[in-house]
Amino acid sequence: MGNCFLVVNPDKREYLDPSCFGDNDKTGGYMQGYHAIAVAMLACPSPGLSIGPLDGFWNGDRIVTATESASPNQHGLKTVTDDFPNRNLYKMSCDEFENLSYKALAMICERSKNIAADLAKRAKSEFDNSNGRSTFLLSHLGNCFFGADGSCLDEALSEFFDEDWKDIYERTRQFQR
Repeated sequence: MGNCFLVVNPDKREYLDPSCFGDNDKTGGYMQGYHAIAVAMLACPSPGLSIGPLDGFWNGDRIVTATESASPNQHGLKTVTDDFPNRNLYKMSCDEFENLSYKALAMICERSKNIAADLAKRAKSEFDNSNGRSTFLLSHLGNCFFGADGSCLDEALSEFFDEDWKDIYERTRQFQR
């Protein structure tokens, strides 16, 4: 099964969820995939490149990994309260921090059209292999497009889906509500 993780910036109270990038969110997938590129771009300003407002946004901040099964109060952070005496950083992040994943996904797709194309191709393959029932990755890509100005994904998704990918996304959202 595995233990899920998030990449957390406790200084800015933000986190990245690898599953939003189509990556393995179990500890075996730690820093493998597109979330790792996002962490690098957030932590290290790109010299001479204009990537956008998130480029180097986490530079100089603490960045830690939070797992579902971690103990409370790790990394020098107080996570427990009277109301939540066993809460760890993973749970605190989900409850109180901003999920920066879709904004970061838009950033890396804007930087590399190849990443956008690869994600669109994977979403289409997932959709086809499930006879049109599985749209897990398409849901994340659609959330990025509609919620985080992921316009770089539109062209890539339109290229791989025969019908309008936005219609498929909207139909699947109806079942998720």
